[in-house]
Amino acid sequence: MGFVGVKDIAEKIRSKPKREVIITNPKIFSLDYVPERIYLRRELDEVIKSVRNYLSLGVPEHIIVYGSKGSGKTVSLKFLLRAIREGYKNVLTVYINCRNTNTEYKVYKAILGRAVSALNARDKVIRKLKSKKAIIVLDDIEALIKPADLLFILSRETNAQMIISATNIYWYKNLQDEAVKSSLLPQQIVFKQYNPEEISKILLMRAQEGLARYDEGIINLIAALVARDYQSDVRIAIRALYHIAKNNDWNGDAVREYVELASREVDLYTINTLSDTNLIVLYSALREKTTSRAYKIAKAIIRRIYPHSTLSKRTYFKAINYLQALGLLLKIQVKAKGRYTYEIELLVDRDIVERAFKERFREFLGSSGDEDTKERSSIYDWRIHGNTLEIEIACPRTEIESIISRNITREDIRFIALTREGDILAKIPKNRYNKEWLEEQLEKFKK
Repeated sequence: MGFVGVKDIAEKIRSKPKREVIITNPKIFSLDYVPERIYLRRELDEVIKSVRNYLSLGVPEHIIVYGSKGSGKTVSLKFLLRAIREGYKNVLTVYINCRNTNTEYKVYKAILGRAVSALNARDKVIRKLKSKKAIIVLDDIEALIKPADLLFILSRETNAQMIISATNIYWYKNLQDEAVKSSLLPQQIVFKQYNPEEISKILLMRAQEGLARYDEGIINLIAALVARDYQSDVRIAIRALYHIAKNNDWNGDAVREYVELASREVDLYTINTLSDTNLIVLYSALREKTTSRAYKIAKAIIRRIYPHSTLSKRTYFKAINYLQALGLLLKIQVKAKGRYTYEIELLVDRDIVERAFKERFREFLGSSGDEDTKERSSIYDWRIHGNTLEIEIACPRTEIESIISRNITREDIRFIALTREGDILAKIPKNRYNKEWLEEQLEKFKK
């Protein structure tokens, strides 16, 4: 290797790679790609029958589709909507991914196809969906914040048919609003995990559409590994086939490495498509193992990023359950000091979670890129007991000793407890408290 000029680099870019390129259509292997043909499963056939009844009779039969990640729910429902759009020009079809469109207002805006005032968005949606037949797909419904009102309005006040997708098979059972349940009365369909033969058929179809040549033996090996070790997540199988084809490496010994690479890629894709709240909750699980400690960290981060927002425990545990359904973490009940609590075990690479968090919230982090540098002055909670104002102040464990040494001798703040969570509980006499004084004290924690 030696010195080169701009022309030399340009020539290298233009030159053909030494390795044979056999990928003829890269988009075939994209995680967002909806193919021209799909593998028709019995479960999807049941959805089609229900849609057919609605289109012919006009009476909506709402559907909930359950299935683990990579079981074909999303691609099947997108394909179904495409088919309806081509065959029924007068039927409104709307696909909504609740990971990103996660509030009632955002859903209304997606249905209307434009931004509207929040004051009359609901009324406009009701008028629109009463005037024509419509099929609304709500994918990843678990990510929707406070879904009860939305589901009640769409099922009771409109003529639209809803197809709801959920990963957690107990989602409908856990709905606490009985009025919503009685209004929905859905048909519930479970998309079973693909077996190795089905995965092989899907990979073979993708190979035929996107590769110049392929090895059916390697395709069958990918399918067997994914079915056995990765819960039949067909997305991993598709990406593994892509990497093998990209490197033109059809040596069976390397298949496991490509499958693992694909698994990490799918994890990163899943994490990057999480809502801000869900990503923050996932990151808090990286920082602390118990839900009680992780909740405080998540709450503090959200307060910093969104000063006028907070994180309730109900929303936090809803996010935890959703992340568990996605296979990103595992919530484990344990007994500690005579009582039960929950611990969180991450099921994905910690580096992936940390990188995704720092890239999305870079502007809110310190110059070093370390979230801890911004957490020193965060308040978790405050309350008044008798003549004492108690404030819980966020404090990274690495900073505990230095903060104690700087402040333990102060007369106006008496530290009475160092919690297991790594917080310092400061007790301040009530007669010394006023807003300006408190802000001054908190500024000292920042320095």
